[in-house]
Amino acid sequence: MVSIYTAMFALTMQGFSQAPASAVKEVHSHLSHIANAVCCVQEKGPLDLSPPLSRGSMSARAFDRAPAIWRELPPPVAPYSPANLPSDKVYVAMVFPVVNATSYRNSFNDMRSGFRHTGIDIQAPKMRPIVAPFSGRINFKIYSFWIYGDNGYRCLGTHLNDDTPGSNDGRNNMDFMFAPNLRPGDRVQMGQLIGYVGNSGDATGPHLHFEIHGPKGIRNPYFSLKSGQKLSGPRFPLTRASDRPSAGQTRFEVCFRGYNPKTNNMNVIAVAKQTSNGAVTAYAKPTFVNINVRSEVAPDTFPLENPTDVPTDRVFSVYARQSNGAWIAQRIVPPVEE
Repeated sequence: MVSIYTAMFALTMQGFSQAPASAVKEVHSHLSHIANAVCCVQEKGPLDLSPPLSRGSMSARAFDRAPAIWRELPPPVAPYSPANLPSDKVYVAMVFPVVNATSYRNSFNDMRSGFRHTGIDIQAPKMRPIVAPFSGRINFKIYSFWIYGDNGYRCLGTHLNDDTPGSNDGRNNMDFMFAPNLRPGDRVQMGQLIGYVGNSGDATGPHLHFEIHGPKGIRNPYFSLKSGQKLSGPRFPLTRASDRPSAGQTRFEVCFRGYNPKTNNMNVIAVAKQTSNGAVTAYAKPTFVNINVRSEVAPDTFPLENPTDVPTDRVFSVYARQSNGAWIAQRIVPPVEE
């Protein structure tokens, strides 16, 4: 593969009609990455020109869709200059994107090392849940996400957590950065878990940098944040709501993380749970659960004997009972590939 610099030089010297096809393709594939890098640099620091990151081990179908989704839902690009930003007040109906108590001020349009601050910094402890401020379609890359809202607005958040909890190792474990059930291009509902607050990039402390982009470009999110509904925890849009667990059962909505055939133990990361009375609780932090699964419980469409065929970013349901402190699966409803 030619480098971006070689490709750009070829295009400059030879023109598009004479340049090698590999050079044209390379430049084209990097344009959206460069745009994302520009919009995500909120403090000082080098541009991140890495390709969009998708969750490891996602299904082949989702992997094949990723480049198309990147072109369809590119990141909103904020101005990167000393020029004043729009000053008109905009009120977008939303929920506040960080749950529980936080602190923030109107820092939109502040001068930051030669450019205007393009969002509001919402300060909160590491691993505080971040939720979708409004419903729409999501796209993301390493420690940044953006949503194309059904309301005609777009939002962008960055500096999500890149550390193993309790450390500052920068390991970029996706399970501690984003909700486990997200895939580029997914629809998200207002209040749904997106990820967790961090101090990635050049952040000087844990916070979420939050931007709003309207039909006429970037706007100050401060007034929408002030009027936004505050949540005490994430919401979870439960599918098959009428399929409740029976008495004594718990329904776990989970994503697959591994299976040990010697012990029949399946490791999952839980997104939500439902009790027999119908109450649904969304998890506000990464919660890994071991569930014992007998072979007769796992349906044919859920190949535990070949777990690499099980998508790791699609939610499925496990109906389980607890026995001697261990969870025993009684029924599994496999994930549905879109």
